[in-house]
Amino acid sequence: MDTVTPPKGWQRFTQGLILFALGFTTMVAGAWWWLPLYYVGLAVLLCGFVWAMSGYLALLWFRLTKNINPGRRP
Repeated sequence: MDTVTPPKGWQRFTQGLILFALGFTTMVAGAWWWLPLYYVGLAVLLCGFVWAMSGYLALLWFRLTKNINPGRRP
């Protein structure tokens, strides 16, 4: 995993969360109005989930290795 500082991890996590919410909103709109929009929303939702989890895992990795390598501080 690449070395990501906590602010970059939080930024990636919040961007993914925004994409996830946008995908969910598009899915709901697609279920009501136009079915192909539902599948576009599903794809955006999954991409947002992957992006948010990559930021979350970077934060988790930083927290776990911070105690192992105390000399590495941001």
